[in-house]
Amino acid sequence: MAENAKKLPAAVQSDEYRALQLYDHVPALHKGVIVTDDDFAPHLRCGEMAIVDTTDKEIQFGELFVITLAENTDHMSLAIVQLLREKICDKGAIGLMYGFSLQGNGGLMYGGRRLRYVDGPLGIEHWPGKCVGRIVGVLTPQWQGTCRSPSQVWP
Repeated sequence: MAENAKKLPAAVQSDEYRALQLYDHVPALHKGVIVTDDDFAPHLRCGEMAIVDTTDKEIQFGELFVITLAENTDHMSLAIVQLLREKICDKGAIGLMYGFSLQGNGGLMYGGRRLRYVDGPLGIEHWPGKCVGRIVGVLTPQWQGTCRSPSQVWP
């Protein structure tokens, strides 16, 4: 069990499989992002608060990250994505492909299969500016929020 989770009262610990560490607070240099859907279940569920390490932007395929989609003076549009793979683009440039759900979740049905939404390639040189950080855990006890805009980030 994660070191941080050992400090939690037994009432909030769970034997349920979680691939992410359980936190009882948002650590320094981390942010909390409300999960707005079940596209990354069972690891993240709608209404939970994902803990994002804003110091970890290292490219790690298969990991979950929060990225900025658009930014303006009113708000920042964020998305939870899974970094999938590199793609060689025009003139040999390297780009990153990322998915907006786990395979089999989210997306749309086609030919009896669920297809996930994938985007990219994002030029590898743009990753540091687009990436908010890697998702490293879930706030426990569970955030009592509701499925709302993913642009809500704390602290």
